[in-house]
Amino acid sequence: MLALLERKGILYAQKAVLGLLSLVSLLVGVVFLTIAAWIYLASVTNAVAASLIMGAIFVILALLLLIMSMRRGRRYVMPTAAPVTGPPVAAPAPMGIPGASPLANAFVIGLQAGITAVAAAKRKR
Repeated sequence: MLALLERKGILYAQKAVLGLLSLVSLLVGVVFLTIAAWIYLASVTNAVAASLIMGAIFVILALLLLIMSMRRGRRYVMPTAAPVTGPPVAAPAPMGIPGASPLANAFVIGLQAGITAVAAAKRKR
């Protein structure tokens, strides 16, 4: 069990490092592409126009990303259960230990509820 957790930890650490390296590489690439675009625009126009064009592109991109982040996704609607037809069934009375403290009785009742739930789940399979 411990070896499995150790392997999973190593795997997640490797994924995190690779993800971080890819993010850094992406940022470096974006910086170089931005510099190249500015140099091209500066050679076609003047430096002020190139700066205004690049600034406008980044502002528009930022606004689009902000709008996308504020958009609400589909909300999950809980399915409603069909109404139960038939007479109501009374729950069995929980059995505790006679004469025991309320805390011990609560523990025993919870233990019995857990055992019953596991047994019901196994029957459904």
